[in-house]
Amino acid sequence: MIKTWSEIYRDSYQEVTNNIKRINGITVGFNTNVDAIYHMRSDAIVDLIHKLGIDSVALYKKVVKWKGSIETPDDYIAGLCGCFEKGRASEWIIQNEETYNYLIENLPVERTLRMGGQAGIMANVLSSLGVPKVIVHTSTLPKELKNLFVKNKNLVLPIHDKNGNITFTHPRKVKKIDDRLFLHIISEIEKGDGIKLGNIKWICPKNNRFIATYDPPNAKLDISLSFSDGITEIATTTDVLILSGFHMLNFKEIGIEGVKERIKSVLNLIQQAKQSNPKLIVHLELSSTKNEKILRELFNLSRKGVYWDSLGCNEVELAEVLNVIGESKLAKSITQEPTQAKFLRGCLKICQKLSLRRLHFHQYGSYFLLTENNYLVPNKKLKQALCYASIITAYKAKTGETKKKIDLEILYDLNRIDSRYTKSFKEIASVLEKEKIIYEEEFLLTGITQYHNYNLIIVPTLVIKKPKYTVGLGDTISSTALTAEITLSFRL
Repeated sequence: MIKTWSEIYRDSYQEVTNNIKRINGITVGFNTNVDAIYHMRSDAIVDLIHKLGIDSVALYKKVVKWKGSIETPDDYIAGLCGCFEKGRASEWIIQNEETYNYLIENLPVERTLRMGGQAGIMANVLSSLGVPKVIVHTSTLPKELKNLFVKNKNLVLPIHDKNGNITFTHPRKVKKIDDRLFLHIISEIEKGDGIKLGNIKWICPKNNRFIATYDPPNAKLDISLSFSDGITEIATTTDVLILSGFHMLNFKEIGIEGVKERIKSVLNLIQQAKQSNPKLIVHLELSSTKNEKILRELFNLSRKGVYWDSLGCNEVELAEVLNVIGESKLAKSITQEPTQAKFLRGCLKICQKLSLRRLHFHQYGSYFLLTENNYLVPNKKLKQALCYASIITAYKAKTGETKKKIDLEILYDLNRIDSRYTKSFKEIASVLEKEKIIYEEEFLLTGITQYHNYNLIIVPTLVIKKPKYTVGLGDTISSTALTAEITLSFRL
């Protein structure tokens, strides 16, 4: 008898929670920072527009171009308004300290400092869930960042001791690391809020955010010497290496040769890690990368060896990858008119062209997994892993925190998930039937099928309509799904 989705959700949560200590550990790098979160309402945005003296027509033209880089405060406003108009989250690099200082001084006084950067967010999440050992990388460690790392003893940072040997210490206890503070400006906007300027009106279609970043160390992808020197021990004591941060490379500052140099340094570390632990899974967690030359170099250089086993992305990142691997027509089509059929085709193309063992695609209402046929975890266990990730992410969206043991009843949709399939999940099932892959009703019940010589696993997710925060939810999804997979593989 096929279990209901509600039963699978509950079983997966219990099984992963009860067995998570069986895994060795997870390593996450590279970008860790402090996020300054502003809840930007339309009145505050309009006030700043008037203060800057921005012409509404000029602003409209900037929003249409939506260029992905911040030279002046006007560009920040254009990026933020574009998130209203386009309904997409985005992160842009601030190109100079003057603009960064202006924004810090002129944005609303009320803000919340939270752990930021994909590595930092994932480290706190995984540590809170009880992963036995979580190794995190950071290039800077100001006191504000130290205090944002959870206090758990399982969270450690590699450092050199007085004798030059690698040791692992909780970040709060570490001294003598670059203590400069660079706040990443996270502007949260709410569904239904609107900006009106003369004849121009933008209504935000969903809860969203705009990220403006000025962070020189992460913009150069600085890797700590302790992390590099300790890569052998790091690899042999953990099961998964999750890397991110390429999107922050400041192309204008370091140029194409600088980009290549940074990427080659990372690939060299991966090679050393895989030699030390051939079973290590190396995962690339993407974030929207406005300069396509960075992604193009990343994947061109990656094809010269076996580096990435797994990749995680959302809709925007999916299109960006497709654009640089020779699928620009499909990428443009996804950007202009996204559909589930295009998402499926895009995921398949990326798996094939990058020779991935695993691709994790997350969107509102459903998570995809495409895996090679001989993947280390059976499909039913992969489905459980995605359900576990959905629970942890929904709880974080609702409460703003992560805990190992939670009250599942706080997630009301858990009891209604079988009667209220999400829109994207239903659309996927319909697409698969039209392509004569599996009957729609069968897929709605199982979420598993074969798709062009790959395993396809998709689950309907728990949806939190008014999340406390949206920043870091994608990172939470990807890292918890991978952790659950490894945990469940020990249960075979």
